[in-house]
Formats: sequence, C-alpha cells, structure tokens
Amino acid sequence: MASSQSPVHAPPHVLELLSELHQRSIDQEAAIAGDRKNITSETEDQYEARGTTTGGGGDESRTKFDQLMLDKFIALDQDKCEFMYQLINAMGATNVVEAGTSFGVSTIYLALAVAQTKAATGKPGTVIATEKETSKAEVARRYWARCGAQVEEQIDLRVGDLRETLKVDLPVIDLLLLDSKYPYLVYLLLPFSTCLVLSSLVYTEIPPFNDGRLTPLKLPVWTPMVLPTLKTVLPRLRHGAVVLADNTISSAKGYEEFLTFVRNPENGFRNMTLPFNNGFEMSVYLPKSG
Repeated sequence: MASSQSPVHAPPHVLELLSELHQRSIDQEAAIAGDRKNITSETEDQYEARGTTTGGGGDESRTKFDQLMLDKFIALDQDKCEFMYQLINAMGATNVVEAGTSFGVSTIYLALAVAQTKAATGKPGTVIATEKETSKAEVARRYWARCGAQVEEQIDLRVGDLRETLKVDLPVIDLLLLDSKYPYLVYLLLPFSTCLVLSSLVYTEIPPFNDGRLTPLKLPVWTPMVLPTLKTVLPRLRHGAVVLADNTISSAKGYEEFLTFVRNPENGFRNMTLPFNNGFEMSVYLPKSG
C-alpha cells in the first residue's frame, strides 16, 4: 500500500523549508551521539587532571552542555507535526500555545493550521509561542519570515521564562503543545559526589559504578517545566481543549508529576498515549461543570 501524502496544505517553498529543517534536525540528533562521547571523555580527563571529585566540574559540564545544545533543532518529529496540523483543523482550533519553540519548526505547522481555521470560521486567533533563548527566537523569526505572512502574521512570540510570559494576555486556549525538547537522555561521566546543575534540573548523588569514582548521569532536560506550564495556562483552557506532550514514554520519569496530575480524574483530563515514536500524550480537558 502506498504511503499517504502529507496533509499539510502550504506553498511549495514552505513545504521545502519544512523538509529541509526536519532533515537538519535528524542529522544533528544523529551527530549528538558522537559529540556526547567527546564530552564524556573530555570531562573525565579534566577531573582526573585536577585530582578532585568536587568543585567547578559542574559549571564546566553545564557550559559544555549548553554550548552543545544551543544550535540544535531537536524538532518535533514530522509525523507528530502533521498530526497536530490535522487535529487543529479537525477541532477548528484558533488559539494555540506552544511551550518550547526552539527554532520554530513545529510552530510553522501550528501557524499554517490556525490560519486555515481562522479563514474557515471567521474567528480571531493566534499561535502563542514561547522560547527562553533569545538567539533561538531570532532564528525562528527568520524561518517564519521565509514562510511569509500566512505563517508570520499568526505568531505571537514571547521570549523569556514562560512561567512569566504566559501569565498575561492569554485568550481562551484550544490546544497546548508541551514540547520536552530532548527526546533522549544525555549521558555524562561525573564524580559521584558532584552536584550538577543543568537547565532547570538539579542532580545530586546517585549510586556509583565501576570503582565508585565516576557515575553515569541521565539528564532528561526540560520536562520538570511541563506541569508548572500546564498549571499556568489551565484557567484559560476551554472545555474540550487538547494538551499534547511529547516523548512521554522515553522521558516517562521526567514526566512523572505531569502524568500523575493529568491522569487524576479529579483534574478533569481524559488521556491517551498515542503510538508515536517515544510517546505522544493527548489529554482532553473535560472538567465537571459546576
């Protein structure tokens, strides 16, 4: 059976740009494994040269990690983006929030779909995109400009801490995308007693291996922000709003608090883990009236 064509309706130059950006993201993710090994060996050598198991290693590792990830797309998988596009059109959604925009690849799909539902329904609407890193936000804006007004004019980009930027000027929300950014675990070899701070996460002692001097750390990045984000926008979710969370299987530990919350019937969500790579949680907000 022949595979179905992309459901995305957009000018050829936009479709070409999306294909280019998805491929770049795939290539970068494949290359990260090699970069990760380099960081591991370099970090170990630095600690051995210093003859210490505490001190400045955490700051150096954080700097290395930040530098490694700053130019990485880690875009939402193409099939997930196409599913969101279809879902927005099916729902007639016009107000969408994306928590974690990065270089704005998935945002293009959101904007295309919202533009179409606005045209079909005559309702106002917008895609509220959030990004902490100014440099990434600037790149995203350039990609959106390449797409043209059909995309660019739909997006309200808010740069900064989303726990603050999403507190104000929110419409009634039809769909919320929670993108955990990194669908894999970054492994670093670090001293057993080191406290490492990466992104918003703090890791302390975990069981050692080998001679007890070094231990592997698994670092699921960003997922602890998911539940606070949901709670920030929860008062603005309409009845029947959809919340999508990426990588809920591969990053299940990081999502534990979020999944416990949305799967508690008292909180008004009905949930299903969609069978996409690494998991894609779909939660429909159906709170009891009164």
